[in-house]
Amino acid sequence: MRSISSGEKGRSMNRTKQIYRRIIRVAAYVAIFQVISCVLLTTTAFAASRIQISTPVGREKFVSNTRQKQPKIYRRLSIKSNNLSNSLVQAYGSPESEEVSTKQFDKNVIIREAVYSDLPNVADIIVKSFYEKSNGLFAMYNKVNELQRLQTNFPYDKSRHSMLVACHKDRKKQILGFVDIDGRPSKLKNAPPRPYLSDLVVDINWRRRGIACALISRCEDKVKSYGSNDLYLRVEFKNNAAISMYGKRGYDAMKHHYFGVKDTTLLLHKCFGHFTKESSSESTERIETKKSRIDASQSVVDSFNAGAFI
Repeated sequence: MRSISSGEKGRSMNRTKQIYRRIIRVAAYVAIFQVISCVLLTTTAFAASRIQISTPVGREKFVSNTRQKQPKIYRRLSIKSNNLSNSLVQAYGSPESEEVSTKQFDKNVIIREAVYSDLPNVADIIVKSFYEKSNGLFAMYNKVNELQRLQTNFPYDKSRHSMLVACHKDRKKQILGFVDIDGRPSKLKNAPPRPYLSDLVVDINWRRRGIACALISRCEDKVKSYGSNDLYLRVEFKNNAAISMYGKRGYDAMKHHYFGVKDTTLLLHKCFGHFTKESSSESTERIETKKSRIDASQSVVDSFNAGAFI
């Protein structure tokens, strides 16, 4: 039986080390390629979104091609980010304290139907309003995700779905506010009832001018044109200014198996036809009551997590 010398052992160990090094090098190259491809796709999608595509068919084709060209890992990340950003905007997409102002609606602002070329500006307002801590590449990434979501949801048939924008009457391409009103039935399990108001946002420099109230009023008119007497929306229960304003407008909190139970949002509802000034204070009180219940439940959960009941 032949014995293995120390020299042969050293050579075999060197070969093994070389193989491991090659494997690590290839894995590093693949990871770098994935990062570079994601950055390039993000930049390309952002640049292409600035170009107005003339026909609806061309727009749909552009969105589908952009998705198909993305690597699988980026598509999964994009889908998760879209779902998260959609829930964030719907929950927090309600008027801030500036919208409770008693100032009249600015006469230099008009409300109109959104066109496809408005969406990049709308995505920019959404990112600046709801992603305050994001900057640089993260801000661009969030903007591309929001833009992709808006492009996917853009209503080509406006019979039951509309996107409305507020803009300056002399500079109609300057977007000051945005809202989405959707009256189409949803197939999602935990979807809010329809017609549903979402993505309400106003440019930071144009708040306290009644723009959000004007957008809500136009959405209510749209709902009536759909032949419906109900309108639903969600608001974060910590947003006291928005809750106060919605209560004054006749919105009331309602029970739901998901909203307010498994998250911290309130589902608000307004039924047209029997709203009076007296009922506005009652709506605000009912909303505040439901808020206090959620706060109490949350304090119990926090105490349990802190070990108070052990």
